[in-house]
Amino acid sequence: MGLFEIGKPFEDGVSRYPEGVKFDIRDNECNLLLYAEEPTEKERLTIMKDDLKYGYFKEDNVIVMLFRFGNHQWIDIPYSVNMSRKVVGLKEISEVSGYLFNIYIINAKTGIIEEIRTVELDPIFSKKLREDIEEQSKLGLYGFRSKVDEVYRQFSVKALVSMSRVLV
Repeated sequence: MGLFEIGKPFEDGVSRYPEGVKFDIRDNECNLLLYAEEPTEKERLTIMKDDLKYGYFKEDNVIVMLFRFGNHQWIDIPYSVNMSRKVVGLKEISEVSGYLFNIYIINAKTGIIEEIRTVELDPIFSKKLREDIEEQSKLGLYGFRSKVDEVYRQFSVKALVSMSRVLV
């Protein structure tokens, strides 16, 4: 992705973001971007230090990424590789290592990176995610938003977690 540092802007020239979460894949790394105006110290510690659970749900051309820090609620983020800004085809990985997963807490008022956590994703999770993203890229974006709406009408986040293709 480039060199990111705590205390520096996430993107040059961007000083404000809407609060929320985003998942993206760039340069063979998975990235969770948490935009918050005033995260509490407890929230920061939870995200940076607590156990991380993750998985994803897939149906047709929709992938919903699922993340949980400690005992907090699951974070669910619909994802399409066809909407990624700078995706580079995910490279094959070895049987013993997974993709890097970067978690950024970004101040939504200033665009400044406040925290960074990097972990290695499980190799089996990484391999399955790569396969499903390659399949998704062939399906394109046609009907993506309506399918996302349909998934959320049918299933709660708890149900999506229970139906995850891989849950770590």
